[in-house]
Amino acid sequence: WMIGVYTMLSLGFLVYMVGNVWLVWRMGAISAVKFLQYFCAGGISAFLTHAACTPLDMVKTRLQTSPGVYEGPAAAFRTIVKEEGPGALLKGLGATAFGYF
Repeated sequence: WMIGVYTMLSLGFLVYMVGNVWLVWRMGAISAVKFLQYFCAGGISAFLTHAACTPLDMVKTRLQTSPGVYEGPAAAFRTIVKEEGPGALLKGLGATAFGYF
């Protein structure tokens, strides 16, 4: 539950910052280059935040969709890494990256 909240907060912050920078740029207070720098920095920071939460979200999803299979979050984490490899914890990260860029 909290992972979803943090994801939404990071997305909300990205939209807020890009919106503010865009408005300042439209008013002529910053150049187009500076606007693009801020825009890319916001996208990169939101992506990194989400990338850090992806493994936690993967474990949470497995716990919710497979009740009784895992004893808890730590056991789910270990089992996923053991059976599917560490890359399995990053499923969905490609779609996230595509969404930000």
